[in-house]
Amino acid sequence: MKRNKSFSSGRRLRASNQRRMLLKRMHQKVMQRRKQFAITELAEQWSEAC
Repeated sequence: MKRNKSFSSGRRLRASNQRRMLLKRMHQKVMQRRKQFAITELAEQWSEAC
């Protein structure tokens, strides 16, 4: 009985880790997009100023 309990709790841990890693990856993608957008906006402002 104890083995099953520890196994199921282990599965839950892995699932939460998987969720955390997915969120981390998505967040990194969003941050990259934001950075890219900021760079292009800055370049456009410089080209307009010249």
